[in-house]
Amino acid sequence: MLTRRQLMTAGASAAALAVTGSCGKSSHSTPRQDRPIVQRRVLTAFGTNPREEYWQVPIARGYFRDAGFDVTVLAGQPADYNATTLAAGKADFAVVEYASALRLSEKYDRNFRMVAAIQRTTTVSMVSLGDEVTKPVDLVGKTVATAAGAATQTLFPSYARLAGFDPKRVRITNANTPQLPLMLQAGKVAAIGESALDALSLNVPGKTTNVLRYDTYLTDLYGSVIIAPTDYVNEKPDEVRRFVGALMKGLRDAIAHPEDAGRFIHAAVSTDAADLSARTMAAMAPFVFTGQLDEEKVNRGIALLQDAGLIKTKPTPADIVRFDLVPDGS
Repeated sequence: MLTRRQLMTAGASAAALAVTGSCGKSSHSTPRQDRPIVQRRVLTAFGTNPREEYWQVPIARGYFRDAGFDVTVLAGQPADYNATTLAAGKADFAVVEYASALRLSEKYDRNFRMVAAIQRTTTVSMVSLGDEVTKPVDLVGKTVATAAGAATQTLFPSYARLAGFDPKRVRITNANTPQLPLMLQAGKVAAIGESALDALSLNVPGKTTNVLRYDTYLTDLYGSVIIAPTDYVNEKPDEVRRFVGALMKGLRDAIAHPEDAGRFIHAAVSTDAADLSARTMAAMAPFVFTGQLDEEKVNRGIALLQDAGLIKTKPTPADIVRFDLVPDGS
């Protein structure tokens, strides 16, 4: 279990991923003149909260512009929303929680491919306040809230069994994403399904924020992943590769220079405070890596979801991931 204090200091490892020379740069760089600028729309995984707005760093630094893109960030939602919006042609890239992406790939007949991972492990968690729920077994007999169909709900039975308690002894109620922290703070539920990174925004005087991370038991899952339509990645692989490269450069910049990132995020999304955004980017540091998706780990994730009854077939990793387009491990 992570406390809020541990999350706030988790950014200490960010220096290892520092972006050479990025500190102190102008927030805009000169685009390459030999490449036309392409408009691209991206969906966040979960609204416009600080952990989803790292996109603002490569935009502000000019990394996307240098790669030939003018990027618009749209507020996404959990469950099926991002996959269906992508399929409808209303977005070009989307962020989806990895376990959900595996499940949705089957549901929507492989009409998208993963092209990068944002976090090396899932950040899906149960979050509580105070001393009522401080370990997984404390959830027994309690009511918890999650967004309907989110990974916090679909993975909960597997998490519970591995953590040593019967998931049927926990009542799950569904609510819209913005309502979850309000329900927890009001004492209407004992815990909520959230990203570990969102716990930073829960600040109730006199109460400790407890984070029960699923990856303590579900070790073969990535966090958020980037998906794009299958037709798009087949027709324009070089464009997809450039886009992913610019994103990952910006993400490394965000965790290496969180205070700059906080300012960029607040400038783009006024409701995201610069200080909270900076602390969130710092807390992401242990989760962020090269973005590479490993074939063996993907295969283990597929097996995990199949065992949990979340997918019926067993696709090959290549059915889901464009391994030739994901960032390399260097």
